[in-house]
Amino acid sequence: IIDFSKSVNKIENMEIINMNGQIVYNKQINSLQTKVKIDLSNNTKGVHFIKIIMANEIIVGKLIFE
Repeated sequence: IIDFSKSVNKIENMEIINMNGQIVYNKQINSLQTKVKIDLSNNTKGVHFIKIIMANEIIVGKLIFE
């Protein structure tokens, strides 16, 4: 579960990308949503990246699935 309730900027979209550059999860975020539950149980283990797209910035972080 990802909690957006403390975000100052409006989050528009969220992607999870595997090491091959494939988007394995893509979700448009409703402006009323403050939390998003993601089921990634079908994804392979390893390093993935999360990309959060906001109105005026993009944040990229690393996720490790074990």
